[in-house]
Amino acid sequence: MKHLLLACTIFITALVNSHCTNEDSSAPSNQTADEEYLFYGTPFDGIPTLDNLRIYEAAPRVFAKSNSLQAIRARLDAIGSLQANVLWIMPIFSMSSEQTGGRAPFGSPYCIRDFYALDEEFGTVADLRALVEDAHERGIAVILDLVTNHTGWDHVWIKEHPEWYARRNGEMYSPDSGSTTYNNSVQLDWNNRSLRWEFIRIMKYWIAVANIDGYRCDSADWIPVEFWEEAIAELRTFQPGRRVLMLAEGTSVERLDAGFDLNYGWRFCDTLEALFAGSAEVADLFAADRSEWNSIAATGKTKMRFATNHDRTAAASPVAQYGSVEGSVAAFAIAAWMGGAPMIYSSQEIGYPDRISIFKRDAVVMDWTTGTDITKKFARIMEIAADETIRKGETRYFEEITNLVCFERCYETDEILVLVNPSKNPVDMLLPDDLSEGLYQDLLNRTNFQFTTTQIEGYGIRILRRLKE
Repeated sequence: MKHLLLACTIFITALVNSHCTNEDSSAPSNQTADEEYLFYGTPFDGIPTLDNLRIYEAAPRVFAKSNSLQAIRARLDAIGSLQANVLWIMPIFSMSSEQTGGRAPFGSPYCIRDFYALDEEFGTVADLRALVEDAHERGIAVILDLVTNHTGWDHVWIKEHPEWYARRNGEMYSPDSGSTTYNNSVQLDWNNRSLRWEFIRIMKYWIAVANIDGYRCDSADWIPVEFWEEAIAELRTFQPGRRVLMLAEGTSVERLDAGFDLNYGWRFCDTLEALFAGSAEVADLFAADRSEWNSIAATGKTKMRFATNHDRTAAASPVAQYGSVEGSVAAFAIAAWMGGAPMIYSSQEIGYPDRISIFKRDAVVMDWTTGTDITKKFARIMEIAADETIRKGETRYFEEITNLVCFERCYETDEILVLVNPSKNPVDMLLPDDLSEGLYQDLLNRTNFQFTTTQIEGYGIRILRRLKE
């Protein structure tokens, strides 16, 4: 508590001093660099390299109806057993509510009323610190979900800094994406330099106070790239020896150039869903994969690959989306083994069959004792995803095989063949001689394998390392 109070005192002093500048929008670009921070803990030296990221997205409400930071902490061993080395925690900051003057729909963790406070539903700063410490002991980095594009209508900035909000016809307004308007939120004005300084302070604050390892930034593509260049540079220089991991929600190459380590494989996920639904071909999936990697090749960064996330599961569970539990496992195997950073969304690993809303009124707490056989499959898929050839290899696509997702990952002299049936029906394996002959090691079952059958079962998975003579 002593360290927390000192850190807060230093932070508040800097914050008060900045307010005395009368929000000078011409403030120098190094304004935040001179602020002092007392750091809780020491920088975590176990953040994985970009070719070795395996992510677990934790939705706090599926762990407990209250004190969910403690509940997530209690499951760190289980998360680690899934071979995850990065824990992404969905927003835990103080949320808008009917009682605080927010707007319906209420209870979204992406509708923030105070970025410097944790919501009492989730826990305390002490809970967060304990979670981070225990995760670090297990070799797991922790990143927080930061909402940057908007706030709730009950945020203190509405009254104290109305100039930080965008206007239409002179009025504040809710952000929109396509046909969706987020009525419970209000759009920020990212042309305001003082707002940018404030968000850099927020990002520094939680690293200093809780020793977290970075952020997943919500709606990153909606925020000017110039802000990210400045913010990420500040985060990576304000404490010696600290590495900061940054995940962008979006697909913008420019934001990777600005400093983000990875972004979303949205096109890949969209095409994967369409393939299992029968509205896309295997060639379409390969084209999506090739296009995503080509788009970021010059950046040296990577993609997060997933079969579902909190947005997709809010509409339909992966079990429903991919036809069955077996289908959801098969889809995840493809996402995990075709390169990039695989991500499991909490509830996915037990085969939970129903949609899960992110809103409080629809929260569903998981029974983690169910679906243990499915969990073992996810753990083995992630374990194989850690193989050097899967992580670092080049992909060879077999596009002439149209009824299976068939590709190889090749690294140096090693070759791993992947065969996945995206259909519920068994299909014939019409493989060329150079694939169907020879001896393999079955990586799922840890046994030797030879092709003695011409069929693969519905949603069947084979991952085979070619053994050299």
